[in-house]
Amino acid sequence: AKSDDCEKVMNELKKKSTSATGSIGKLKRQINSKETQIEQLKSRKQELLEKCELEQIKLPKDPMEIESRLQDEGPSKREKLEVEFKQKMDSLVSEIERTAPNLKALGQYEALQEKEKEVIEEFETARRDEKVIADKYNSKKQQRYELFMQAFDHISSNIDKIYKQLTKSSTHPLGGTAYLNLENEDDPFLHGIKYTAMPPTKRFRDMEQLSGGEKTVALALLFSIHSYRPSPFFILDE
Repeated sequence: AKSDDCEKVMNELKKKSTSATGSIGKLKRQINSKETQIEQLKSRKQELLEKCELEQIKLPKDPMEIESRLQDEGPSKREKLEVEFKQKMDSLVSEIERTAPNLKALGQYEALQEKEKEVIEEFETARRDEKVIADKYNSKKQQRYELFMQAFDHISSNIDKIYKQLTKSSTHPLGGTAYLNLENEDDPFLHGIKYTAMPPTKRFRDMEQLSGGEKTVALALLFSIHSYRPSPFFILDE
């Protein structure tokens, strides 16, 4: 049950890790896209500066200089420059807004990286716990198998001798024959044990096919089991 719980936890962590990895990849692509847009804007800015230089257009950098130039020009010229300047500013602002990078993207990316690190640590811890539990389980399983086979080998090697003692008589001094078979020798707990007996002068038959009197010799199995862990005495009815 602990192993199943650990496996469920690991599956959840794997899903979270996959989701976080996908989000990180998406953010990386967004960052790359924004960086490309910034480079394009820088290139556009450089082109405008070079064009202004070729056309001998002096770009004012100081607001006071702009105001001074506008006052020197006539009213019509000033209005025209204001309109052109406003149009250029509106165009520039709209272009900046259209390509504005997400300033929170880097912080979100770092937060996702930290979350991914936590999820990976939880996953590794769960995997180590699962390995410890699995090792304990396999150790107990192997111990159970060894104890069972130790008992089975003893019982199966004694049952024929005991069955012969119970069935031999003056007319049949050799008695009958009996033996045990595992239906699954690799993992005996998954299947059953077949008990086959052959009374004197009879052929081999399954236990279900024996008569009532013949079935009483099934006590051979009981005595064989007790020969492995002997009891001090038995109490039997008729």
